[in-house]
Amino acid sequence: MGLAIIRNATVDRGQGGAQGCCEAFRASWWLVSLSLLVGLASALAFILLTTPLYSSSARLFVASSSTESTAEAPKGSQFPEQRIASYARSLSDESLTARVVDSLGST
Repeated sequence: MGLAIIRNATVDRGQGGAQGCCEAFRASWWLVSLSLLVGLASALAFILLTTPLYSSSARLFVASSSTESTAEAPKGSQFPEQRIASYARSLSDESLTARVVDSLGST
């Protein structure tokens, strides 16, 4: 029915171009308004009903202090490796995750 109104509005008056479009809009303004309201209501329902998802990432840089001699260099290179392994175990622990969530007040 809406298309018939648009078609009749442009054909009956014999106008083309911008004036024809304006006449078509005037004749079916309710259809445009209804479409806009349905789209806005759908977007609002989607926003309110969808669970938000969050993600984060971090990079760590671990360095050891400089060594005095070349004999101490292997010990110096093992220290950061051991520390990185320790950090990885700590960060993958679920109790740490729970504490972070509690401190942020998230659910």
